[in-house]
Amino acid sequence: MKEVIILGMGATLMKCPFDDEVWAMNQTYKVAKRIDKLFIVDPRINFIGGENHNFDELNKLGIPIVSLHHFPEIKNFEHYPYDEIVEEFGTEFFTNTVCYMLAYAIYNGYKKIRMYGIDMATQMEYILERGGVEFWVGVAIGRGIKFENTKGSMVCKPVMNVPYGHKYSVNMKEVDPF
Repeated sequence: MKEVIILGMGATLMKCPFDDEVWAMNQTYKVAKRIDKLFIVDPRINFIGGENHNFDELNKLGIPIVSLHHFPEIKNFEHYPYDEIVEEFGTEFFTNTVCYMLAYAIYNGYKKIRMYGIDMATQMEYILERGGVEFWVGVAIGRGIKFENTKGSMVCKPVMNVPYGHKYSVNMKEVDPF
């Protein structure tokens, strides 16, 4: 079965077993034990006018680097099939890099997706990005793809971590193991 781990920088990154194909995003390569593919959606220049990417470091990784933007400096560059994916799914609902990675995995026939470090626990992530991630998880589940998430992540979990109408209680060790 074709499986992939999608790896982010959240606290649950520490739980990743690195026992399957691992896709990471942006700067995650600096802390991950191993990655097989890197996704970069950020443009070349950041909002203060500086470079977003260190192309020398990226080339030293020796792995495919997938991006929406063309970076001729990257040796193992793969262009993200944006138009094909939008046509396949009929939506452009991408709120962060994780959304692009989930859509890519679904589009490429992966049968199981596991996420580590995709916690959506900070206010910005929770408000601005979580909806898109949950949308793409729903698309995956709707297509019969198995989905696993780590305890501590807020993705596909109610705000108080219990279904609406159930008794509220929080195990803080599950919310933040550290």
